[in-house]
Amino acid sequence: MDLTFSLMVLFLLYLKGLFAQNDTVFFHPGSVCAPAGSTVALESTCLLHTGWKFQSWKLRINNTETLADPSKDSRYRYNIYKGLSDWWCYLLIHSLKETDAGIYYMRFVNRNGNTRFTSNSQSEFTVHVTDLQVSVDSDHVTEGQNVTLTCKTSCPPKQTFIWFKNGLRLDLRYSGDQLHVSAVSREDSGRYSCALEHFETFPSAETLLNVTHAVYESAAIITLLYLLIPVVLLLVCLALWMIRTKQQNLKRLEAKEHSKQNENVYENESTPPVTSDLEETVKSFHQEEEVQYSLVHFSKFKITECSAACEKEADVQYAQIAVQHQKNSNKY
Repeated sequence: MDLTFSLMVLFLLYLKGLFAQNDTVFFHPGSVCAPAGSTVALESTCLLHTGWKFQSWKLRINNTETLADPSKDSRYRYNIYKGLSDWWCYLLIHSLKETDAGIYYMRFVNRNGNTRFTSNSQSEFTVHVTDLQVSVDSDHVTEGQNVTLTCKTSCPPKQTFIWFKNGLRLDLRYSGDQLHVSAVSREDSGRYSCALEHFETFPSAETLLNVTHAVYESAAIITLLYLLIPVVLLLVCLALWMIRTKQQNLKRLEAKEHSKQNENVYENESTPPVTSDLEETVKSFHQEEEVQYSLVHFSKFKITECSAACEKEADVQYAQIAVQHQKNSNKY
C-alpha cells in the first residue's frame, strides 16, 4: 500500500514538473479559452460504469468528428493515472492553433465476449483559441482625461484578465477585459498589455499610452497657427492679385471694343451719300419738267378755241418756260 502511494506521488510530481516546463494549464469539463501557442490539459475521470474503459479522445467541429490521435499529430498526448479513488484521463495539447478550437470528449469501449460497445462521455470541453489585443478609446490623451483600455479577445464573456504596464503586473482587485484610468496624468504614460488568467507568459502585444500636458498641447496649437497664418495670408494676397488682374484685362478689352465701335460710327456719319442725293435731285428736276411740259401742252389744246391774242400769250409763256429750262440745265 505504501509502495503504491509512493509511486503515485512520484508520478504526479513527474507530471507537475513536465507541465510546469511547458506552462500547462489544467481544465475540467466546460468552457476553455486559451491564447494561441499555449499548452492546455483537458482532464476528466476515465470510467463511466463498471466494465467500460477509455479508448480515445475525439474532436467535433461543426458536426464533423475527428480523432485527436497522438500517432498522427505529436502535439497531442494521452495519459491515464489513478487518483485516490478514481482513474483520471487527460489530453495534453501543445502549441494551440486556431484549428484546435472545437468540442473535445472521450470515447469509451466495453467488451462483452465478442461484442464490442462504444460510448461517448457526457463531459465535454469547448475549447476557444484566441489572440489578444489592447485598444485605447482615445487616440490623443491629455492630462485629466478619463481613459479606458480594452483587452480584445474572441473568448466567451466573464473571463479574468491580467494587466501589465511596462512589463510589470498591475495589482488590481478585479481584472476584467477593461482597464479604467480616471483623471490620467503624465505618470500613467507607458506600454500596456493584457493576458488571460493562468497564461501570464502569453500576453498581448504592448500598446503605448501617451499622456500629454495640456499646456504643451496649447503651445503646439499656437505654434501651428503661427506657421499657418503667413501661408494663409500669402494665398489670400495671391488670389486678390489674380482677381484684380483679371478685372483690369476685362476693362481693357471692353474699352478697346468700345473705341472700335465709335470709330465705325464716325466714319459712317462723315461720308455723305453723294450718289443718293444726286439721284434724288435729278429725279425731282425731271418731275418738275414733266409738270411744266404738261402745262404747256394743255395750253396748246386751248389755243384753237382762243383768239389770236390768246395764241400770242401762249407763245410768250412757252418762251419763258424754255428760258427757265435752260437756266436749270446750266445750274446742274
